Amino acid sequence: MPTITTKLNTPPAQTWNYLKINDVSVELPQIDGDSLTEDDSQLANIACGCGEGAARWMFQIAANRRTIEIEPGDSEENILVDIDVDQAERSCVDLIVGEGAQVKVLVIAHGQEDEENLSSALLRILCKADSKLELTELVSAGASSTHLSGIGMELEQGAHAEVKQYSLGAGLSSMGLAANLVGSNSSLELALRYMSRKQEKLDVNHAVWQRGTSTKATIDASGVLADHAEKNYRATIDLVQGCKGSAGSEQETVLVWGDDVINRTLPTIMCSEDDVAGDHGATIGSVSAEQIEYLAARGLSQDEAELLIARSVLDDALFHMSNETSREAVLRVARDMLGEEEAAELAETSAALEGAGSNE
Repeated sequence: MPTITTKLNTPPAQTWNYLKINDVSVELPQIDGDSLTEDDSQLANIACGCGEGAARWMFQIAANRRTIEIEPGDSEENILVDIDVDQAERSCVDLIVGEGAQVKVLVIAHGQEDEENLSSALLRILCKADSKLELTELVSAGASSTHLSGIGMELEQGAHAEVKQYSLGAGLSSMGLAANLVGSNSSLELALRYMSRKQEKLDVNHAVWQRGTSTKATIDASGVLADHAEKNYRATIDLVQGCKGSAGSEQETVLVWGDDVINRTLPTIMCSEDDVAGDHGATIGSVSAEQIEYLAARGLSQDEAELLIARSVLDDALFHMSNETSREAVLRVARDMLGEEEAAELAETSAALEGAGSNE
């Protein structure tokens, strides 16, 4: 099949090319012109973090397209986007959250076959005034697979979005998310947790435009890189002229577990308004000698101490998974990394915490 080279996850502000972090290029199957479909969706113009070209490709290649509309004031907790990476599934979902409505969405891309499968998920969301969105995304696939994720959202006045993303493995996991805070008092809380090992590659782009007055955006990323893993992370907050009273913050913490990993981080704050607050930062390092000494005094070796930190990523992911397929996708990684006994203990702890939370 003919292929085309497509750039993914290009940030709004470019940096010097020698850093090699402006984008990632991948070979994608070329779509026959006779197969092209007009994108007449109400949400077709919402920008996605993967980039316009990649989003267009994901829309055209999607075998499963659907539009979901949540009526004003309604509550929906069971929206599921399930991508079987081993079957190279491709999906496109448009979600309109009505005024004052609340919705919970789970997006999972899961697989375990060591084959060169290509899957994708395109998700475009409009959050109308005073609505609330809880979005959880998990990528956990085989070491030779490629999964592309493109998310775009627009938040109107008073809308709030809480997003949790987990990347636990894939040959290439490409995750692009863009949020446009157009309404006053709209807000976004975005958390990324990741673990890349072996020869895996993780490429992430987060782009947030704060346009309405008194908007708030926080981006918090943390993860573990081990073996020969490679990670690129771009986070951009743009405080656009007119967004008076707004605040934006982005932070990342990386644990480097080995000498052969490649880590690139590009945190960026852009500002064209004076009455705003913005900050960013990144912390990169290994477990310190003081931390190792502290844990060694409690009977842990350096490897056990680093595994403890890696387990915390899996613990967090498992706690936020809401169905059996997503939990099993996390536990598969836990069994491979921690062993059967540790994985079983992880599952028991998560179940106990979930039960305690449901009884409150």
